[in-house]
Amino acid sequence: MKPLTSCDYWDSKYRPGEATPLIDITDFRQRPFRLIVEKIEALGLDGKKVLEIGAGGSAVLTHLAERNSRPGSEFHGLDYSEAGCRGLEKIAADNGVRVKVHNGDLFYPPQELLSYFDVIYSLGVVEHFNDLPGVLSAQAKFLAPGGLMLSVVPNLTGLLGRLVRHYNKELFDMHRAYTPDALAKGHSESGLAPIYSGYLCSTNFGVLSACFGSQEAAGWTAYLWLSRLSKAVWYMENKVFPLPETRLFSPYVCVVARKPEGPAGNPARTLL
Repeated sequence: MKPLTSCDYWDSKYRPGEATPLIDITDFRQRPFRLIVEKIEALGLDGKKVLEIGAGGSAVLTHLAERNSRPGSEFHGLDYSEAGCRGLEKIAADNGVRVKVHNGDLFYPPQELLSYFDVIYSLGVVEHFNDLPGVLSAQAKFLAPGGLMLSVVPNLTGLLGRLVRHYNKELFDMHRAYTPDALAKGHSESGLAPIYSGYLCSTNFGVLSACFGSQEAAGWTAYLWLSRLSKAVWYMENKVFPLPETRLFSPYVCVVARKPEGPAGNPARTLL
């Protein structure tokens, strides 16, 4: 299946650098990151086998592995970008976190990973394909019967989508826009059973940073002030109460779905 992006595009996003510490989710400026981590942890990770698809350089996976290290737990990352896999390995090594990294194609997976995981998730992957049920079906092959899958995509149907289209039409065209209902329907059509769909986080104009190649780009100043506005909102939410998650302002759409139970599978295996 041909994606709307290329491996070269993703390779260009990863840069070797200094040691990367784990993100402090108690910092109000990391509110979106914290909400994503909490949404994944709500699936139940204790003693589970967990896979992130599109895990190149993932701070989320390494954070989950550090917070949820229990007997029987395994944390794996799959990405087709070699540079992304090296980035993930570096973050894990820098922080002494145990993560198994797989450099491979979602559509041509290592056979030993099929039907292996209790929980899988992807953060900004499935919206890069025209065939939503097709890419979700490919992801579901990694799930054991009864396993849970979380898909998070950027909310391009609201204000953020309009701004991305305005500032960087080429970037916008690398994505497909989904409402919670449309994303849930794609899961149903792939054979999964959606159990939750909705928006995530009240605001995050910081995602617009991907629209600009440099600080000299047109619109950079507007992005800077909008991102500061988001941080001010997060500070208030941490101190008072969370604001509603809405189609207009929320930065993410997410769906949780379950793979139907099937015949009893193979005995538990350990890859780590």
